Amino acid sequence: MQNANTFLHLSKQAKKEFNYARFFSILRSPSTPYLFCCVMFKYVELMRQIAFRIMSKTFGARKKDTGEAIYDAYPLTRLMELLCFEDFDEARGACKHYNITVKEVKASSSSSTVEIIFW
Repeated sequence: MQNANTFLHLSKQAKKEFNYARFFSILRSPSTPYLFCCVMFKYVELMRQIAFRIMSKTFGARKKDTGEAIYDAYPLTRLMELLCFEDFDEARGACKHYNITVKEVKASSSSSTVEIIFW
């Protein structure tokens, strides 16, 4: 029972501190019991919303003098892993919902394309 209390405390603390990385790390962890993940799933959408708000402020900066956007690129695969999306379509849909641009960019090392988020 001590282990369950630890998970409960850590997830509540992460939610309270808006620490989306910790929250999803706990959710993703193989040591987190399945039933506890089911309880945490209630807060997944809220934590994703918090993550998008924080990340858009961090990555979507603007120049102070001109107000011109400085677009930072972020791989969709990393976002998918970080926020525990089931697949690319779900991650793309969330980006579209929050008006975040996702583009396919040709990878420099190969002829394949990679999906990148531009804030």
